[in-house]
Amino acid sequence: MLDHTKKGLAEEILFVAIITLAFMLIAIYNDMQCCPERVGTDWIMTPVIVFLAFFIVRTVRASIVFRNYKFLYLISTVVILSVGLAIATIVQNPSKETIVFASIFIALWIPYFIVITRPQMFRIYSMNIPPDRYIVLGIIIPRRQKLTLVIPDNLIKYLETGNKDYLPENVKDKIE
Repeated sequence: MLDHTKKGLAEEILFVAIITLAFMLIAIYNDMQCCPERVGTDWIMTPVIVFLAFFIVRTVRASIVFRNYKFLYLISTVVILSVGLAIATIVQNPSKETIVFASIFIALWIPYFIVITRPQMFRIYSMNIPPDRYIVLGIIIPRRQKLTLVIPDNLIKYLETGNKDYLPENVKDKIE
């Protein structure tokens, strides 16, 4: 899931679409409940939701592709803000619906905290990859592959093992 293939790219796009749709439906439902005259104005915040969903899913996918949990530190601010907003929502409007929605939202971030605090528990994050392999990989792969994170298996094997036999022939002699 969310690996370095075209299927992983398709899953990333699908997750972004589902997250955006879910948040838009919640916003529309919320507007219908509190202020019906505002229904239909939520399209204004759609680009922000799409950007945040894309940023979160892309960061998680990059951490999976490159086998490094430290990519997840990039979304720490988003996590702290969203948990704070959920708690503030519960405090301001302590109805059953609000408590359920906010609790579910907070519970979604529990796996994030587990991965950040205990990365050794997960097989994909258990190996320590030296930074020089990331530098070599960044030099080798073209811009299109950097954008899509669709990386050939041999380069992922090089990242995991450090064996230069997995590198392309024209690059092997340039790297010491």
